[in-house]
Amino acid sequence: IGEKDLTGAAVEYITAYLSDDLGRIKDEKQKRIDDFVRNKKPQYRYLLNHRDGIYDKIPVGLTDDKLDLELYKQEQEWEFDIAKQRSEIEEKKKNNATDTPQFMELFKEYCTSVTQLSQASLAEYIVRRKAVIELLEKALEITDDGKYNKESQVHSIICPMQITSDDVQFDEMNLWLIDDRLAYHHFLASDQPMKSLPILESDVPRRMDIAVFDRAISYSADTEDINSISIVELKKPQRNDLAADDKNPINQVLGYVADIKAGKVKKANGRGFGNVQNAAFYCYVIADITNSLATDAENAGLNKTPDGEGYFGYNAPRGAYIEVISYNKLVKDAKKRNQVLFDKLFRPKADHLIVLTGNES
Repeated sequence: IGEKDLTGAAVEYITAYLSDDLGRIKDEKQKRIDDFVRNKKPQYRYLLNHRDGIYDKIPVGLTDDKLDLELYKQEQEWEFDIAKQRSEIEEKKKNNATDTPQFMELFKEYCTSVTQLSQASLAEYIVRRKAVIELLEKALEITDDGKYNKESQVHSIICPMQITSDDVQFDEMNLWLIDDRLAYHHFLASDQPMKSLPILESDVPRRMDIAVFDRAISYSADTEDINSISIVELKKPQRNDLAADDKNPINQVLGYVADIKAGKVKKANGRGFGNVQNAAFYCYVIADITNSLATDAENAGLNKTPDGEGYFGYNAPRGAYIEVISYNKLVKDAKKRNQVLFDKLFRPKADHLIVLTGNES
């Protein structure tokens, strides 16, 4: 008898002898994985539901970090299998072997897998948004030493500092916290001197916290023209009205608008984009509403928002739309915009069912 046959027979008898214990361990492992995915990593829900044998491939007794890593590895294997399916489909197309039942079955399986994997990627992105909002909330809380975090910490959560959009990946920027439209832009600069920006012809040394240049889509004969420029000014949470460096942030952003209009916006080849005076300017001031900031907003002719936690209006001389957003409003509005996504991902469908009682039918 060969060693392989002997070992196989032994495993079969041992498995039968320990069937009750092994069954209990298997059930406990599956419950552990299900609880982990449901409560902490819902982006792997599609993996568990549509990848055969996934539970058997994961070892018992893993910590949260190791279980997360194991699930990620299984997801990568799934992506690899899908890539192999795609290559096989391309090969059959080259050989004109697309009219067989086997090809149609392969193509159907491939499309299903891609759809499921795309849903998993979307789930992972939603989880990340929720984590970023929670991180921002934490950064706005008072610290153990009784102080509030510096502006730079909040700034770094929204967008890394001292970079341009050429330096970071899309996922590293969380401009959606302010406005989802800011995420799609032609050029972005974060905490960079105006005179250093390759897109701007200016000798002004001042730094804008965040500047976003948006390429025109349908408003210009030249699709490379700049359609709008957004400026974000951030202030330290719970800043002191009497601080020596306390400036009027509304005047600051309007000053940036004037500086940009005094210069030119350049194309990659160094030539001007045309008249930057025609670009739409959107200015966001993100700060807690102190007495001085409320006075500044009212003096600028801005209107209070219905929730009382911000101001908005249009400055005609500068041609700029202005929003003053408190940190409370920033977090609250970000939650509202994303709540439907969080509900779909984190709450089971049963939570949304309406139980009819009484005479209802």
